[in-house]
Amino acid sequence: MVLYDEHGGFYDRVPPPDQVPNPDGKVAVDPPFDFTRLGVRVPAILVSPWVEKGRIDSTIYEHAALPATVRTLFVLSEALTARDRVAKTFEKKSQPEHAP
Repeated sequence: MVLYDEHGGFYDRVPPPDQVPNPDGKVAVDPPFDFTRLGVRVPAILVSPWVEKGRIDSTIYEHAALPATVRTLFVLSEALTARDRVAKTFEKKSQPEHAP
């Protein structure tokens, strides 16, 4: 898995998703922030013999998808935080979408 998590302040025309679970219930005071919003989009590439050739997945994931997928694949019972407890995972099985 390759994640590029350094946006460097580039403009993104898509606003970050909000209304996500606060991962640990903590809230910042100065400046106030409740951690119920995600940041800018992060491109990801998954390379594996189990990924179908030409597959493009347009699902919106978040960083917590990585530990959530590990938890699912290794059948671990406990989530690390409230956020990875509800995060979408990468192991779904479906037909490949092909880029236009």
